[in-house]
Amino acid sequence: MNQLLHIDLFGRTYTFKTDAVGPQAEAVAASLASEVGRITSTQSGQIAETSKLTVMMLAALNIANENYELKSDRTTVQHQLRRRTNRLIQTLDNALSGLAANRQADRGDVPGASATS
Repeated sequence: MNQLLHIDLFGRTYTFKTDAVGPQAEAVAASLASEVGRITSTQSGQIAETSKLTVMMLAALNIANENYELKSDRTTVQHQLRRRTNRLIQTLDNALSGLAANRQADRGDVPGASATS
């Protein structure tokens, strides 16, 4: 599904075709426009010296860095979650094994013992 996406950069509107879903595409475009605006405002007196290409490259690098950090954080959280989940499973297994052993002991069912009548 191709949709047209409009983005304002450097006082000019650019139109692109995108396969991304509407709200996502608009959020990505807004993020880029925001980052370009942030860089442009920090370079206020130097923008004539700083080419638009340089501003776009800085914006792309900043967004790529943020993306990398988010992926790294997600990986860390996934590892922590996996470790905690495994500990919880082990704790539950131990508790259930203890309950089963207590039930057997309460009924007189001792593992390895044979019943005699």
